[in-house]
Amino acid sequence: MLQNDTPVSAWEHQAGLVQYSRPKTGSEWQRLRNARLKLDLYGAWEILTVAASGFAAAWLYVGNVLDAADTIGRYHWPIVTLPLLMGLIFSRSGLYDLDAITDFAGKLGSVAGAVTAAFVSVAILGSLLGETDNFSRVWFVSWFGISLTLLWLLRALAARTFSRMLVQGELRKRAAIFGAGPQFREFLEKFDTENRHLEISAVFGGGDSVAAFEAERELRKLTMLARQQSIDLVIIALPNDHPELIARALNALSMLAVDIVVAPPAGFSHVPMLGVHRFGHHQFIEVQHAKVSGWGKILKLLEDYAIASVALLGLSWLMLAIALAIKLESKGPVIYKQRRTGLNNKEFVVYKFRTMAAEADATGFIQAQPGDARVTKIGRLLRRTSLDELPQLFNVIKGQMSVVGPRPHPLELNEEYAPLLRLYNKRHSVKPGITGWAQINDHRGPTMDAEAMRKRLSCDLYYVDNWSIWLDLRIIAATPFMSMIHRNAV
Repeated sequence: MLQNDTPVSAWEHQAGLVQYSRPKTGSEWQRLRNARLKLDLYGAWEILTVAASGFAAAWLYVGNVLDAADTIGRYHWPIVTLPLLMGLIFSRSGLYDLDAITDFAGKLGSVAGAVTAAFVSVAILGSLLGETDNFSRVWFVSWFGISLTLLWLLRALAARTFSRMLVQGELRKRAAIFGAGPQFREFLEKFDTENRHLEISAVFGGGDSVAAFEAERELRKLTMLARQQSIDLVIIALPNDHPELIARALNALSMLAVDIVVAPPAGFSHVPMLGVHRFGHHQFIEVQHAKVSGWGKILKLLEDYAIASVALLGLSWLMLAIALAIKLESKGPVIYKQRRTGLNNKEFVVYKFRTMAAEADATGFIQAQPGDARVTKIGRLLRRTSLDELPQLFNVIKGQMSVVGPRPHPLELNEEYAPLLRLYNKRHSVKPGITGWAQINDHRGPTMDAEAMRKRLSCDLYYVDNWSIWLDLRIIAATPFMSMIHRNAV
């Protein structure tokens, strides 16, 4: 048993291993708690802002312009339901994460898509319940515009405020490290001292040697520190071949009101660890999870067929007009066909409206360049607005693509970048899409180097790992906005 009353210095450490801060005063801790409270409550402010704008729009338009104040009571259910639904969509989509809040410009389209998804969902719900005739459409559209504008303004202010707090270290979690051996050394060597989210407050370790590690003494010191100062997190970095030591540490630290995590085995820092699976008495670390599976796969299939069918019916006139314009401008087929890589790395033929001269591929695959002479006049317009992708609705109907997913790349690009970028082929674990997370985050157009492809890949992997129907609806809603301001089209 540990004798926790043994007098030790709470601030002893392994000198030179890592730089950490001094103990903070009571007033500093109060300031840190206030900063974290602001971050925790930020989502509530957004929800209240949308609700308040709904009430304000109803009072101004319905109560004053329409002079129908007695009917405002009918507006209560959407004004209450929609902000809560929006908050859920924001939360599930990671828009309340600190990185998302501080990335104002990068998340404009995502915020617009999430808000649009919430409004469309409530409109559909109202239609199913037969309630849409009970409130003004002008009010609903006005509420959408006011809410989106206010949220953008609020996000701009929040990005500025929380970025400043991050720089000042007010939002970092304070962590203590306990360990010895290769894992302990690897963690300290690879820890990013510029990490905006984590601050190493103290190190309790025995260096490379577990045998020389005075675990009981270091645990007493760590416990004493946690009692004297506010510690948010304890990181245990011990070799897997010392399970008894890990168990003793967990038992001793269980009395503390802190989060406890275990560092991965030495050499495994690059492996994604998503959670723990239990099969009977056996435990396994999950490193990849197929999000689009089971009921999710069925829902996404229904989503694809429903949206593609409606889009083909509604946009058939536009597709015919585009086909006629292509025929009138240049000789050659209206539809361009190209082999690309889809689900499970299987090849398929993708359909696009032809945007280049018919003989453009005579010399082999060459990515389009700014001012590319091969691109026709109508083709340039189609590329800028992404209307050249409309024939891929037929790929969706055939089951080869989804409405939303990583864009399918030409075979030549896959051969070039798959060996260079880790997890590149993971983007093929879902069906490719007509639009995607990378596209609404402005990672579109030609990828002229590995860095451009890396940025697009990071978006694709985010989508693969975080897929949901709500994320799809956000992307679909944001796509028209991003198509109008697309800077990388050629």
